[in-house]
Amino acid sequence: MPLVTDCAVTRIIDFAAPLGQKGGAGHWNDLDMLEVGNGGMTYDEYVTHFSMWAILKSPLILGNDLTSMSDETFSIVTNEAIISVSKDRQGSAANRIWKKEVAGGDLQLWVGWLSNWDTVVALMNTGEETIKTSVSIADVFTDGSEWSRRAAYYLYDLWELEDNMDANITFTPRVESVPRKDPRRYGKYKGVVRGHIQNVQVKPHQTRVWKLGVIWGSVDGQEDNAQTKLKRRSARYDL
Repeated sequence: MPLVTDCAVTRIIDFAAPLGQKGGAGHWNDLDMLEVGNGGMTYDEYVTHFSMWAILKSPLILGNDLTSMSDETFSIVTNEAIISVSKDRQGSAANRIWKKEVAGGDLQLWVGWLSNWDTVVALMNTGEETIKTSVSIADVFTDGSEWSRRAAYYLYDLWELEDNMDANITFTPRVESVPRKDPRRYGKYKGVVRGHIQNVQVKPHQTRVWKLGVIWGSVDGQEDNAQTKLKRRSARYDL
């Protein structure tokens, strides 16, 4: 099942786009068996396939020969950061925020809400040229409040690994240290973002996937306490 044909990954994703709210515990939307490792797709296309099935909460059923799996295929289907999104107990499928035409295809922004207050963000390029862009936090939280669009966020890339899996990561802008996260479930820490995820490059048929962790108290005049957090959140992460 290649990325772009009549029965391709992208066609299935288009069919699934309006159905996210129909799925949930006990009745997941099934996008069909995974084809990762079966040939006919590049590494980036396999990553797109696996990532989108995970964030759309489709069952991750391997369709390849497990007895002859390559190291590359194994590294894709055992990415714990992506699998943790699929297994998140909230069970909410990601929503497509927008779809824009690019050369030879389109660029799509997908956003999903996780049970631990994190947000998963995916940018998928089905086109034939590398796209250099930025991702607007206002787009990510298009259904949220003004607070959510003004807040700062920790950014993690789910397809990168930390250079030192046991390292303490520190930084300075407005906060003293990053909450310690398991890099196997969060990928690589990329810094703090506010307003935009800057300098994003998406290769042809590639999907970039991040987690955003909200920094409570990062908006002036907002107190950081549990009661305030509960008031800010709704089923649509309306901070």
